[in-house]
Amino acid sequence: MCTRGATADATDKDIEASRKKIEDLRSELVKRKDLVEKTIYTLDKCIDYRRAVMNVYAYAIDKVRGENDPDIKPYAERLRDKYPEAISGHEKQISNKTNSLETCKKEL
Repeated sequence: MCTRGATADATDKDIEASRKKIEDLRSELVKRKDLVEKTIYTLDKCIDYRRAVMNVYAYAIDKVRGENDPDIKPYAERLRDKYPEAISGHEKQISNKTNSLETCKKEL
């Protein structure tokens, strides 16, 4: 009858614990990769939507610039005066999201 020593049993337990740890780490890596991919998708969409809003601002600015109706012109001018700040906010967010997107892409 052959008996295994305590050292062999301890080694087997260490090996099994290491396998379990590797499986857990692989699972965590898959989850993180999925999260990064979803974040990239969301950032891409956010940037697209903000650019679409910027296009609407550009269209609106063109419309109010040419407004000649004396009843509407004062309102158009007030709107026009507010646009640069709103546009600046979108430009800043697009820049921030683009930087975040580049960071996420590096993680893949």
